[in-house]
Amino acid sequence: WPGYKAHVQNIGTGTICLSTFQLFSSLLFRPLPSSFIMSGLTTGSTGMPELDAINLQFVERFNAGDFEGVAALYSADCRLMPQGMPVQIGREATKDFFAAVAAAGAKSLKVTIHEFGPVGADAEMYYERTEFEFFKEDGSTFEHGKYIVLWKKVDGHWYYYTDIMNSDIRR
Repeated sequence: WPGYKAHVQNIGTGTICLSTFQLFSSLLFRPLPSSFIMSGLTTGSTGMPELDAINLQFVERFNAGDFEGVAALYSADCRLMPQGMPVQIGREATKDFFAAVAAAGAKSLKVTIHEFGPVGADAEMYYERTEFEFFKEDGSTFEHGKYIVLWKKVDGHWYYYTDIMNSDIRR
């Protein structure tokens, strides 16, 4: 992610539990039943109100500059996998990454959820396919792209576990 790659320090390296083959072979793809506006900040739905609320909190916290709050939505063992960068591991690295995105010029965010479904049969993990758009202070587009996030339940609460993102903007 040019422009803010230099602002993010690699905290460590690691591997995700599911290989790409395992992930995509186990997904039970299903399109969202219907798209609706949750707020001016998020469009679409996971079909699970608890996860929709977390997505809205993510956007609201980013837009408020609360990067500690953004990182709290991720599991303690989370993996953030931005395009062109090493894997960022844990909440501290996640906080630093999103703070660096803001420092580079992204002042607000909007997301559009396109697809959501279980990974495997146990419903302890879900995937979400979403578009994002970061905006500059003047309202113009800073960054646009897409991501797939794996949701994981820990002690009865849902968290972002693995977040894989890439940009649609060529630099």
